[in-house]
Amino acid sequence: MKMRQKQQKMFIFEDGTEQEYETFIQSNTALLESGLICFQTEISQELEQKLRNLSLSFLVQNVGFMQPTIDSTLDSAKSTIESNAPKDEIFYKVRSGEEIESKGNVIVVGDIASGANIKSNHNIIIFGDCYGVIESGGEFVILKQLKSGHISFGGEVLPKEVLAKININSCLKIIVKKGDNILIKEII
Repeated sequence: MKMRQKQQKMFIFEDGTEQEYETFIQSNTALLESGLICFQTEISQELEQKLRNLSLSFLVQNVGFMQPTIDSTLDSAKSTIESNAPKDEIFYKVRSGEEIESKGNVIVVGDIASGANIKSNHNIIIFGDCYGVIESGGEFVILKQLKSGHISFGGEVLPKEVLAKININSCLKIIVKKGDNILIKEII
């Protein structure tokens, strides 16, 4: 068996104008292709489209991950992300055999491979495909589907019926555990 771990570069843009961002991105596209661009402020749809056209990976960190009009459960999730909780950790991919333990929120922009394990004392947010094991001590998990593995909240593994509801489609969903109740809501 062969396993390699790759360091991922993250380019954080803050305190600049969109024109400055665009100029830098146009002159440094080759450098930016090998990493993840993280914007600390909102960006326009025009800039988002330019980034997509250049096939660059990016995320907008402090804007939140949901539409603000959804409902109070999502508003609560958004405020938890933006709170002064322990530092968020952002990963591009989690490979098979990797184990991530965090006291803060874990955000995975890429895929989680089979055999990978993510454990967080807070919330877990996954934008790629998930084949690994997720253990959340937080209020919610956001993901599209769980292809294999399992999800646990506070040490309690979610039953197969709940996983079937999560896997019904590939839309991004928030899963919240309140007492014995599991709430699942599509957010995108």
